[in-house]
Amino acid sequence: MKKLLLIGMVLMLGVSSTGFSARHNDRNSNRGYNERYRNEKQKNENEKRYNQIYSRYSGKINSLEASLRNKDNEIKRERVQKRPDRRRMERLNSERNSIRRELDSTYAQLRRELDRNKLTAYGPRR
Repeated sequence: MKKLLLIGMVLMLGVSSTGFSARHNDRNSNRGYNERYRNEKQKNENEKRYNQIYSRYSGKINSLEASLRNKDNEIKRERVQKRPDRRRMERLNSERNSIRRELDSTYAQLRRELDRNKLTAYGPRR
């Protein structure tokens, strides 16, 4: 049993040392720094482009979200009443649904434009 354990440890040590040594045997020692710098520069450019695109939609998105919250509050106030008006509830729900559809379509437009520019909210698409 001790021999088997010793052989297993030697094999694990050999596999791990060759795996880690392959990573440190690069011929270009500056490669890591240059890649990090290039990735950071690319990240900053992508972030600027994302902010430019998002700024075109942010006003509309914010106003739609605010009106959606207002409709939700009106619906809640109507539900709390002892005798809620059914017609008013239906009208508020239909208005809320139309605002929600418009908000969803605005988000879809934003995503399409980000796709065209090969951007996501989390950075460049690879």
